[in-house]
Amino acid sequence: MRQIEKIKCADDLPADWDDLCTSRFQRRDFLRHTEYYNPCSQRYYAVFENGNLISGASVYTRAINLLTFLRIKSPWPIHIVGIPCSVSCPGIIGDPAVYSDLFTRLTGAEKGFLLALNLEGPFKSELFTSGNTLPAIILDRLPDSWESYTASLRYPYRRRLQKIERCNGNVTLSSSPCASFSEEMHRQYYAVFHRSDVKLELLNKDFFTNLPEDFRLVALRAGTKLIGWDIAVAYNNCYYFFFGGIDYKLNRHYATYLSILANIIREGIERKMQRIDLGQTAEIPTLRFGGAVCYRYM
Repeated sequence: MRQIEKIKCADDLPADWDDLCTSRFQRRDFLRHTEYYNPCSQRYYAVFENGNLISGASVYTRAINLLTFLRIKSPWPIHIVGIPCSVSCPGIIGDPAVYSDLFTRLTGAEKGFLLALNLEGPFKSELFTSGNTLPAIILDRLPDSWESYTASLRYPYRRRLQKIERCNGNVTLSSSPCASFSEEMHRQYYAVFHRSDVKLELLNKDFFTNLPEDFRLVALRAGTKLIGWDIAVAYNNCYYFFFGGIDYKLNRHYATYLSILANIIREGIERKMQRIDLGQTAEIPTLRFGGAVCYRYM
């Protein structure tokens, strides 16, 4: 017998919730983190069959532009099946065969507009209209060394990467816990956010400084000047690029974005990850660095 239970907070999620998670951002501790530092009426639904957890969903409410993906201003409160921090993974876990039943029940439990983001396959239902959202960019089947990776790139991209490495001889990278995330870093995040074509979540500084311990912050400095940073996390043989920031006044001089991208790829390879998830980021540069488009649906 199948049952669905509404759960008010991540602390009350079943102990085996994490067993169904395919992404770091679906896990209970990260959902708890979003409740504390990005509260937006988070609630959860768990599907049980014969007493066993087989599926679940994370839901939150946010006033967003109803036609945001068409870049048309149309603010409206929407219930979102997703992770409330603009990552590319879906907010639904478990057996895909249960999704149709789960979504049907959600339409009865959640009154108003319901939007499921970043599904990994198109969803067919008479109750929903489906479409594409921003794709994720994934590097898969990684080589065993940075040298093998650079050798695999097409010559123009390999040459550009080598040029960046030569020109950035005085740029240093330092890794630290996210507790060292600074006001200056948050201003650079804010600058990236405002250049984004699709704006869903604006996160405060505390969100970054209190991330779980496995999230790592890398700062790029030219001398003492912070020119950019990134936060990444490893989980289940995948290296995830989470967020980054850039001093745009210096971006062209130091090719900061490409340097951040190269550092993430190098780190993933050196940590012997099987894949690197660059998220829903700038497509052209990441495709040139060997990424592949993984479509996402809403």
